[in-house]
Amino acid sequence: MSNQSPSERDAPRGDPEAVAPPSSGTLRAVVFDYGCVLSLPLDDGSVARMGELLGIAPERFMEAYLRPRRRYDLGETGLRAYWSEVMAPFGRLPDEGMLERLFLEDVGGWLRVRAPMVEWARAVKERGFKIAILSNMPPDHIDYIGAHSPWFALFDVKVFSAAVQLAKPDPAIYRRCVAELALPPGDCLFIDDLLPNVDAARREGLRAIRFESEEALAAELAGFRELPAFPSDYPR
Repeated sequence: MSNQSPSERDAPRGDPEAVAPPSSGTLRAVVFDYGCVLSLPLDDGSVARMGELLGIAPERFMEAYLRPRRRYDLGETGLRAYWSEVMAPFGRLPDEGMLERLFLEDVGGWLRVRAPMVEWARAVKERGFKIAILSNMPPDHIDYIGAHSPWFALFDVKVFSAAVQLAKPDPAIYRRCVAELALPPGDCLFIDDLLPNVDAARREGLRAIRFESEEALAAELAGFRELPAFPSDYPR
């Protein structure tokens, strides 16, 4: 979704099967996952409060939360249908008040920014590289997080699963992202916290790093001397 606002997410899809141009051999873009990379992991307090709303323990809640999540991320189900699926095993359905509270706890739990990553992304762009977000994210989260994250404007390209009806690790979503960047895969570095997503990116020809911690990322980036260093003294 290059230069698109969240409200433009229903624009016609590009061709994810389009043949990529040959790599120049030069790194020209960095592609970031959102959850657990640009943002911190889902807040434990939000998980506990969502569990309390449903009257279940956090670990049981997370099982129910994740089970139908991929279809929500793809935009195949909306807010009410998703939470109805989450709550069905417990014999409950959300009313309007509960639905709103669950949504706000859920999306709010993903709003905590990993400040060093965002500041490093800014430095990467200032060095002359393109930067992109490639994230599995449901449609109402795209709108809300975009409206509450002014730093989204830094990114040249934003590709969200619900907007393109594709989700990582589907190979087509990586093709979509590099097509939006107008670059060959080999000129792009992808950073994600999940190994299946990293492996899928590499199979599509992107260079890729699995994010495990800021310290580990700094060590990995030492091999990319054209990029600004990831310092340890960014404000947190």
